Amino acid sequence: LKHTDVWIGLPSNEDPKAVYGDVPEVRFAKAAKAGQVVTDMLNNSKVRVVGIGYPTKEAAAIYKLDFTTLETMHWNAVSADYNQISEKGKKLKGILHRGKIVRVTSPSGTDFTFSVGNRPIFLDDGIVTKERAKSKLFFERAASLPGGSIYFAPIEHSANGKVVAQKNRCRYEPLLGVSFEFK
Repeated sequence: LKHTDVWIGLPSNEDPKAVYGDVPEVRFAKAAKAGQVVTDMLNNSKVRVVGIGYPTKEAAAIYKLDFTTLETMHWNAVSADYNQISEKGKKLKGILHRGKIVRVTSPSGTDFTFSVGNRPIFLDDGIVTKERAKSKLFFERAASLPGGSIYFAPIEHSANGKVVAQKNRCRYEPLLGVSFEFK
């Protein structure tokens, strides 16, 4: 990493369900903790990363789509206007930064609040600008294609309310009509 400026990454496997599907959560937690040394190395490097995803038949099966539909959706997303994604993402990031309490609602019954506090908010808009390339935080120097994500860790004790997931996935299996209460 000391001698790498740009790292272009591809997915490490075609079928994550076959590789990770039966791995207990405890092992993922141990791996994440052990992986902190890698995160520290990345933060202390100058490396910029672009991760490029690609559609697979296994992913299509997980999403319950035919492969042609997933392939079209994926490459359309990769070909999106990243300047537009960036503009909208920066607006949303600003709203989250300024907000004391974030409230998320949905017609299905979600009514959930949390606080971001002063924690960092990361925007993956598919672009690593010259400014972001100089960041001390690795996640600021990374982009995904397709891009378009915002992620952060809310203040743990601030989460309150109900989240309703009518249709989702958990550990590669369908998750239908469930709700979660946070206090």
